[in-house]
Amino acid sequence: MKKLLFIIGGIISIFPCLVFADNSNNEDIVTETKYYKTITYNYGFSDTNSIVYNPLENNYSYTQEISEDEYNSVIPTLDNILLRGNGYTETTYKKMTTSISANGSKYKYQVVLNWKLMPATRSYDIIGIGHYQSVKLSGNANFLLTYDNQTSSSASIYTSSTGTTATFQLPTGSISSLSAKLYFNVEKNVNATILTQKAFGDYAHATSTISLTNAKKHTIGTNGIVHESSVSSYFDTMSTATATWSGSW
Repeated sequence: MKKLLFIIGGIISIFPCLVFADNSNNEDIVTETKYYKTITYNYGFSDTNSIVYNPLENNYSYTQEISEDEYNSVIPTLDNILLRGNGYTETTYKKMTTSISANGSKYKYQVVLNWKLMPATRSYDIIGIGHYQSVKLSGNANFLLTYDNQTSSSASIYTSSTGTTATFQLPTGSISSLSAKLYFNVEKNVNATILTQKAFGDYAHATSTISLTNAKKHTIGTNGIVHESSVSSYFDTMSTATATWSGSW
């Protein structure tokens, strides 16, 4: 009897158990996150005594990618304007994450932009996702702006064969947190098998006051948001955060 038990125990030790993974909730998600630092210079001209703001000029902005460590090291403050007065220099920090995830027989594209330091100019900003023409929008695009304990879904949605954007107004007043999210489902737009999908997340912040009508003068594609030349100087520019999916669909 002991010998038989030993044999059985040996078999169990070789094959301790068979575990069947439950993939029913597997979203098959891919993401890319990028971090950005933007320096905005308020135009002005100087005389012998002071810097004087010229209201006829637009602001100039320069955005560069930074590391996650540098982004995390920044301590948020309610006031991040470095030089007070009519002419000033402002530094802001943003994080953008783009994702592609399986959603039944379709795929969900999403981009989220988080501000770490609040911008001084609060006008009409744009968030968008460009994509290949092998997919197309399925249903409606969804937008959500979250700031402090409030939310808003108010936005002007633009859709083309190469992407979708939401143009929205930033909240005014003192706020300590601000994020914008755009997401939508896509379905196949071709009969062939799709082996690669890319979602090109992008965001454009208005560094000078602009009307909604003029802010809507843009397109979206694999290069991100592209403004018409008449309004391009009103916005900062940043590289896209591109989520890349590989498989068979």
